[in-house]
Amino acid sequence: MPIQPKQYWVEKVNTIQPTDSSPKGLKALVTAVAGGVSNKAGLKTITGKLVFTFNQTIFYQQLILLTPVPLSVPGVTQYVKAWTTAITPSVMLVPAGSFIGVSTPATLFSVVTKTTLDPASLTKASKQLQKDLLKQANAPVKTTAESDFGPAFMRAFQALTYTITGLDSTPPNAGPKPLVAKAKALL
Repeated sequence: MPIQPKQYWVEKVNTIQPTDSSPKGLKALVTAVAGGVSNKAGLKTITGKLVFTFNQTIFYQQLILLTPVPLSVPGVTQYVKAWTTAITPSVMLVPAGSFIGVSTPATLFSVVTKTTLDPASLTKASKQLQKDLLKQANAPVKTTAESDFGPAFMRAFQALTYTITGLDSTPPNAGPKPLVAKAKALL
């Protein structure tokens, strides 16, 4: 199942005022952002019952530190830091039985030993989020529908990649063999 489409991010995230740093406003933002990805995101060319859980608690704890006008340069930096800090411990679960492309013994994971967020993708995603939010901060819009605030988070999630390591399902006499799916994009 993919990340929610852009319309979700416009309707659900953009309706929350980025300048509302009250606990209620921040909780609404955390819920909306997490709702766009948690238990929805998958990985490109990987089929299975994947589960992505965005760490809402850390995101909220970081957002509480926001300045009263979060879409200023310091506020954008805090949004990016909050998101990046929450992504790092977020979990992408790829269970055994998942496969790469077409299911064959050589592409079917019998065991998944590790799913790792690729550090370079996190750096890229954080820079993209900062660029997009700064653009938004420097060019305020009249309506929430015109805002790029929510879609900026969507694009940051989509820039993430994960590497999955495990064993394939080659029969015992010849396997199992190591199976690695490198840099699979969150989608």
